Amino acid sequence: MSLVSEVPQAFFALGASFEVLAGIAAFLVGFFGLKVYNYASDRKYYWFSLAFFFIAISFFAGSFVHLLLYLGLRESLFDFFKMVDFAISTVYVVLLLAAYTLILSVSSNLHNKKLVLFILALSSLMVFTSRGVEQLLRNFFLVQFVMIIFITLNYFENFAKKTNMTTFLSFFAFSSMGLGHALLYVRTLLSYLSPILYMGGYFFLLFGYIILLFSVARLALKRKTFKK
Repeated sequence: MSLVSEVPQAFFALGASFEVLAGIAAFLVGFFGLKVYNYASDRKYYWFSLAFFFIAISFFAGSFVHLLLYLGLRESLFDFFKMVDFAISTVYVVLLLAAYTLILSVSSNLHNKKLVLFILALSSLMVFTSRGVEQLLRNFFLVQFVMIIFITLNYFENFAKKTNMTTFLSFFAFSSMGLGHALLYVRTLLSYLSPILYMGGYFFLLFGYIILLFSVARLALKRKTFKK
């Protein structure tokens, strides 16, 4: 499996840069989420933080492969590159699917661990049983897109019930991520628009992470001030 290296050649450097920035933003979302968990003692923030730590690790790993591609080391490190690409692609898929499964369960207030594991197993099965890299890539982005749609709907319902800045920012952030995943999925169908859709997809993902970072950091600082 070489999913991570399947990016437009012109975007090796840009892809690595996007993923490093998205990885940093996701890590900080996880960090501030843990702060909120420490203040509020609400387990949903713990799982939420863990999900974004998973996302951060997957993006940092993916950026490493794209950096090797940008430096033109695929040929000189052929066997090593194939091994690294396969390992990172596998970790990339598993961690991202686990992250979105956790976020979906948190946003749905789903406490049944067996059902959560079933969702993760089913989504993983759909991706890993794909025939060929092209089909795997398409199924991977489709599964993420479907998950993010349900996550966004959950945060919209939360915003409708609790109309405040925090719930609005969360809904807005996941809406941006949903648009990003939609573009990345469409990219697997319209290869002739691959560079444009790739750049647009990661832009909206990164934008969503930044908005969510602002929201969670704002909540963490607010809780800290309240405790004092």
